[in-house]
Amino acid sequence: MSKKKVGIILIIILLFAGGFFVVRNRFENRMEGVNHIEAETIQVSRGDINRTITASGTLAPLRDRSQSFSQGGTVEEVFVEIGDSVSAGDELIKLKSSQQELNLIQARTAYQSARINGTETEINERRTQLEIAEEELEDRTMKAGISGEVVQLELEAGDEARSGETAVRILDETGYLVDLNIDEGDSRLVAVDQIAEIEIPAIPDRIYEGVVTQVKRVTEVVNNVVVVPAEVRINGNSSDFRPGYSVDVEIIVESVADAIRVPVTAIYSDGEESFAVLVDDEGRAEPVPVEAGLSDGLQVEIISGLEKDDRILVNAFQYSQRAGRDDSLGVQFGPPGGR
Repeated sequence: MSKKKVGIILIIILLFAGGFFVVRNRFENRMEGVNHIEAETIQVSRGDINRTITASGTLAPLRDRSQSFSQGGTVEEVFVEIGDSVSAGDELIKLKSSQQELNLIQARTAYQSARINGTETEINERRTQLEIAEEELEDRTMKAGISGEVVQLELEAGDEARSGETAVRILDETGYLVDLNIDEGDSRLVAVDQIAEIEIPAIPDRIYEGVVTQVKRVTEVVNNVVVVPAEVRINGNSSDFRPGYSVDVEIIVESVADAIRVPVTAIYSDGEESFAVLVDDEGRAEPVPVEAGLSDGLQVEIISGLEKDDRILVNAFQYSQRAGRDDSLGVQFGPPGGR
């Protein structure tokens, strides 16, 4: 065999050997990356866990009263202006009432006559007619049905008032409510006296507290969706509130105070059992069975299996996927920037 052929064969052998070692090193490096995962840990803490549901609605004053006349007539006098504060029973608008005054005089005379000369039946009839005449005269003067501020006034002296048409609107803004529409699937969880947090997009960077005061028995259909109307009373008041503002409400439907709690990612399931991954001072990881309770979607209550200040893996799913293949984990104590 010529020296040239021998040299070519040696070169081929060297190339093959070099390629083998490169491939092996790459494979080993890749496997090392698989077998060494930087795992963040966290210390188990205590705190409150709240399960909530969300709903949207509109802001409404404590009371909102629109008033109208039962019988039409000509306005004789208007006693208020828009923006005036009134008390329940204050006179607002008076209609001309000459005919009603005459009717009252005649009814009173007839009643007095019946008391002297009439039968018991006639006396009762005349008494009823007198009461009707008194009511008709009283109805010619509109009085405030609630205390509050006059925000709408549709009549002035000389106008013709029509029966049933709104003449005055009064708002009682000593308190505010939220009229809510709760999804039918969440409605069974909502009850009177539950605490709510309220955000009003028109008033940014503020969160108000309130309490559920009513959950109606009847349902309504809004935009082809079945909802249950409810009411939340806002604690306190604000001059920034306006009737009709859109509102977002979060209602606490279940809560646990001062619970042992961990991130939901720190728990994994194996069959019907749940586990957390406990990490000792030397970084060794060991799964421990736990009993999980209430969750708010981010944190979960631990009823048993862990104690406060235990150190566990933040991502237990990562560990569960490696279980049975590799016992080593590169443990980083604590997530970046804190516990």
